[in-house]
Amino acid sequence: MNSRIFSKITLVVFFFFAVTVLGAVELILSGDEYIEIAAFHGHMNAVSSVAFSPDGKNLAFGLSNGRVEIWNTEEKKIKCNFISKIGCICSLIFSPDGNFILLKSLNWNVKIYDLSGCEIKSCFSESYPKQTSSVTFSPDGRLIAAGYIDGKIRFYDMVQNKFVQEFYVPGCVIMSLAFSPDQRSIIVGCSNGVVVLWDIEKNLEYRFPVDSWSISSVSFSPDGLLIAASYFNGSIKIWDVETKELIREFCASIGEVEKATSIEFSPNGRLIASGYSKGIVRLWDIIENKCIHEFSDHIDTITSISFSPDGM
Repeated sequence: MNSRIFSKITLVVFFFFAVTVLGAVELILSGDEYIEIAAFHGHMNAVSSVAFSPDGKNLAFGLSNGRVEIWNTEEKKIKCNFISKIGCICSLIFSPDGNFILLKSLNWNVKIYDLSGCEIKSCFSESYPKQTSSVTFSPDGRLIAAGYIDGKIRFYDMVQNKFVQEFYVPGCVIMSLAFSPDQRSIIVGCSNGVVVLWDIEKNLEYRFPVDSWSISSVSFSPDGLLIAASYFNGSIKIWDVETKELIREFCASIGEVEKATSIEFSPNGRLIASGYSKGIVRLWDIIENKCIHEFSDHIDTITSISFSPDGM
């Protein structure tokens, strides 16, 4: 397996995505050309999830055999690796302080590790074993929000080490969760096409119009003013948080059926990167309302996608 880095010369947009067969690819986007500047080699299994550390200095790979590799992004050298023993890693998230990694496996299991590979025991890891379908850190790192296959969303306080709150979306699997930047609300994407914006402090929810397709991923824009959801029919919808109006919808090519598997806003909030089941990655410009670039050199599903912290 291998991972590659490409760069463009002038725009300075830096993002990273992974594919299950070819490994992971890190890109710097600017200007009109893409130039490979480095390559990560030697993965013993397929790369199934990736994440940048908050400072952008480390890059973590989750592999299909449960191995975690942490690489230095400047030296392009592996710093450490360990086996998580949870099976194929489908989600890998750094804590906001960069000291811990939250791992979720395909069999609904979730564990927390420090960067040396030591498992961190917590109230979160003791609850709902092997039923976690989605999980994320709050921006300040104090809370973990976990969505479950029975439609429940639970919040765990990692400082006090206790369960603190719960709400419920009946009749679905929680597919994706994302905190707002001010952590006052959370967006929830469900298997039945429901998108819920939930005010945590007021305990109030707003449901956007239901789609007939399952949701694969949800995301807040960095300023918290927009939310986006990707669907298994390849579409991406973007709403205004305040007005609740649909302001953009990006769709797959006419006649093609490709799942939109992963999305993320760029740090400046102008772009959305989206991965697809046919090995395609697209960059969408929200202001110009169009796809500005497509990467189609991959033959398998894009399973994870992420901008670097200093991307623009």
